[in-house]
Amino acid sequence: TARLFIAAGIDPEVSTIFVQSQVPAHAELSWLMECQTYIGELRRMTQFKDKSQKQEAVTSGLFTYPALMAADILL
Repeated sequence: TARLFIAAGIDPEVSTIFVQSQVPAHAELSWLMECQTYIGELRRMTQFKDKSQKQEAVTSGLFTYPALMAADILL
């Protein structure tokens, strides 16, 4: 995938390209964010509301995804 980013014009001399799953800080900060986020806040997420109304079961990954996105931004 790094080749794809370079082909798209992302300059590796200017931007850092890394594999998120190889950086433990992402999972660690995501967990901390999840511990500080109220369930009511997560239930307001548009994607979760839409999918939970259309499907019988929704994964916890979708429910806690906003905390992971926040961790990505902060790191």
